[in-house]
Amino acid sequence: MRRIVVIGGTGTFGSRIARLLAKRQRWEIVIAGRSRSRAEAFAKSLSDPKISAAALDSGRNLLAALTALKPWLVIDVSGPFQGAEVSDYPVARVALACGAHYIDIADALGCVTHIDRLDAGAKQKGLVVISGASSVPTLSSAVIADLARDLDEVLEVEIAISSSNQATLGHSVHAALLSYAGKPIRIRRFGAWVENAALRDWRKIAIAVPGRAALHRRVALCEVPDLALLPARYPALRKAMFRAGTELNILNLASAVLAWAASHRLVESPDVFAGFASPAFNLLRRFGSGRSGMAIDLRGRRGDAFLSRRWTVLAEQGDGLWIPALAAALLTDRLDRGALAPGARPGIDVLALADFRAEFAGLAIHEATEELPLGIAPFRRWLGAAVDRLPPAIRRLHDDPLERGASGTAKVIRGTHPLAVLMCRCLGFPRSADSLPLRVEFEPQGGAEIWCRHFPGSRFVSRLRPWRGRPGHVLESIGPITYGFRLDVAAEGLHMNFQAWWLCGVPLPRFLGPRIEARQWQESETYCFSVEVGVPGLGRVIAYRGRLALD
Repeated sequence: MRRIVVIGGTGTFGSRIARLLAKRQRWEIVIAGRSRSRAEAFAKSLSDPKISAAALDSGRNLLAALTALKPWLVIDVSGPFQGAEVSDYPVARVALACGAHYIDIADALGCVTHIDRLDAGAKQKGLVVISGASSVPTLSSAVIADLARDLDEVLEVEIAISSSNQATLGHSVHAALLSYAGKPIRIRRFGAWVENAALRDWRKIAIAVPGRAALHRRVALCEVPDLALLPARYPALRKAMFRAGTELNILNLASAVLAWAASHRLVESPDVFAGFASPAFNLLRRFGSGRSGMAIDLRGRRGDAFLSRRWTVLAEQGDGLWIPALAAALLTDRLDRGALAPGARPGIDVLALADFRAEFAGLAIHEATEELPLGIAPFRRWLGAAVDRLPPAIRRLHDDPLERGASGTAKVIRGTHPLAVLMCRCLGFPRSADSLPLRVEFEPQGGAEIWCRHFPGSRFVSRLRPWRGRPGHVLESIGPITYGFRLDVAAEGLHMNFQAWWLCGVPLPRFLGPRIEARQWQESETYCFSVEVGVPGLGRVIAYRGRLALD
């Protein structure tokens, strides 16, 4: 009979993986952990003669210990999987040396995405190595594949997980979270790679399944393998985000404070507080509920139509802790049937959502998939059918309801008056130059759109929204000043004609206002623009013109 060694088999997730495997009654199972007595007590509680215990420390004498156990499969649940000490995959390499297959539940980006370093050795021995058999990336990738089944392009993916306050999470989980608190995480936004600080930007979300009370929780950016794997899997992806949090806001606030301190270098390494995290959770465990949830939002394109879909799962009675354990058990089933090809790879696209749905049965887990309305692009909302008269390059840039980025070059001419120079510095305009790199990010927000123009060493942000009661007109706000424009559409392009202005909402005389000439046109297949701003008595303040191409 094939033997499976579960390293960390007495922990929160390891014990659940062991129970799932024991339920199948097809293998010998060895519960391995640092404490033999604890492993023996848990093995005995499963009341199965095929389940035994072993003392095993993944950091000491592992080769000798695993060689003696002669495993067919090693499942590593010990963690944490962040840090230099696991970057060379010591447990996976020992498993291969023993002639055993290997699966882990890592959610560390580096650990999971680089597991293919072991691919040649695994294939040579005819063995399977899979890293990341957990909620991310294995379950998340299965859900995304299901949501994207009939789409031509996947453009945005946002994943959020909120854990129950009554969840029993060990030291390794807390150490993993705090290892990157406040540090920059590389994510996909606006069709390009950018960096955002982890556990800093907390947002409120709702996770709802029909017939169940919704969860309203706060989550923040965390580092997971999906942030690197999804853009590689879906080349058109503009946005990939993962956020997580726990039920009690006081714990989220503590994480935010540590992240802030780390980002300002007041704390060198927040993970030193991991030892305090578990006692803090234990003290507060009687508060909150046993409810947790996960939501995945996907937006994409089918033909000329943009679509938005959401998958949500709600777990009650503490059953959310079973979800990260399911993938390892399902992959063991496939491995046993010979349905996994030899080699080492991340746990993406290795299971289907239907596999997980079968495991949800019998647990207090409820899931739903829905198609959501996706608002029309802001410019189409403002201009209506007139958008269709715009040249193709301009229409492609503006007739899009999702965030996007465009890159190119611009010629910038600053005014020479001292006040004009000061105004340019305050607004974020660079010095005069003939050919400056320029990147513009367009982010729809409801009926408005944020434009962020990135020049080398500076950026200039404005917010466009409809001018109520005036079809075909928009308001553009830059700090406390708002300008009103009439949008004139012609076959050659788009003109923004200045009409009025306000300071902190107070109307100002038009004759004192700036002279603004802003237009967009197409040359060959390229989007071109020109903006010139002057002020009475100062002359030119800024002029810039250039070309952009969608990323």
